[in-house]
Amino acid sequence: METYSFELYSGLLTEYNIKLLALPGKSNGKPPSLLSLGLFIARVTLYCLLYGRKFDRVIFTDTLLFPAALTHSLVNRKAKRISVLYGLDLVYSNRKGFAPFVYGFILKFIASIRKIFFKIVTISRSTQSIAISKGFDNTLIIVPALPNQGFTSNLPNVFTKPDKYSVSEQPIFYFGRLIPRKGSLWFAKEVLPNLPDEVSFFVSGTINDPAYAEELFSCPKVIYLGTIPGNEIVNYIRYSSLVVMPNIKIPGSTDREGFGLVAVEASSVGCRLIASDLEGLSDAVKEGVTGFQVTPNDPEKWIDKIRELLSQSQKEKEEWIRSSSTATREIYSQSLLVRKFSDLLEFKSNQK
Repeated sequence: METYSFELYSGLLTEYNIKLLALPGKSNGKPPSLLSLGLFIARVTLYCLLYGRKFDRVIFTDTLLFPAALTHSLVNRKAKRISVLYGLDLVYSNRKGFAPFVYGFILKFIASIRKIFFKIVTISRSTQSIAISKGFDNTLIIVPALPNQGFTSNLPNVFTKPDKYSVSEQPIFYFGRLIPRKGSLWFAKEVLPNLPDEVSFFVSGTINDPAYAEELFSCPKVIYLGTIPGNEIVNYIRYSSLVVMPNIKIPGSTDREGFGLVAVEASSVGCRLIASDLEGLSDAVKEGVTGFQVTPNDPEKWIDKIRELLSQSQKEKEEWIRSSSTATREIYSQSLLVRKFSDLLEFKSNQK
């Protein structure tokens, strides 16, 4: 959410005179407290009440700002309002607990006032599908852009092979959260044992579930790298034989992959990427262009695709890396994100 908002704001800033109202996160990287969020919503709502008549085009990049959007619609009925919906916005109410229960009613109310927005932007086909099922019928898809900040923004001229890769002829790399639906343990148990002996599975990511992580690290040929700094992770991506995102379907799961920005980041660095054709990941990988999509929860399909790619020559691998990284930076560019939002902001109701 924060990355999407920042890329959109910084891009639109080159074309529009923008008044930004933003809630900063904590210095330790954690999200703001509920109290801070509540006060911010109240502040934005008051601002819309006092000054909303001055702004004929407003983008609300968080669903919880609906009180401000509703207030703005009352003081400036003809203004064009756009909202952005993310995956978590739509599935949080499916979780157990009092807060998700209350949020479910809030989401229904937001759906009932959806017409105050000219359009509601969703970040993937998966997110749009859920939004429509929740009653949001005025949606369209604008996928996130590759961040102009972080480890993908300033790649080295020369990549360095990580020392840890010296123990493997064919390193397969995974980076991301170590949780069941991301599929790293499934991959280690169902796919890895059926791959050539020279393959090892290198894993990097934050441990959210200690028991899950312990089982993963105990699997043969799994090497845990800890959390890798951005200036180093690019080398692990570039020198890998493959980067994998083996997300799986889990019956009864209340969590979903809204988009899968990690896939875009990986392919922009340059690698052979294989990802599950599942939920938001399906829009984060362009089949045969930026990476390869494989049926989730199907070990045989994964094994076949991995063996096919590992059999390619070094020349074929290098050609793919060049073409896929270039394509990724074009398809998921900030300029394309900005152009699509600009088209919405400038759209006239009498246009065909």
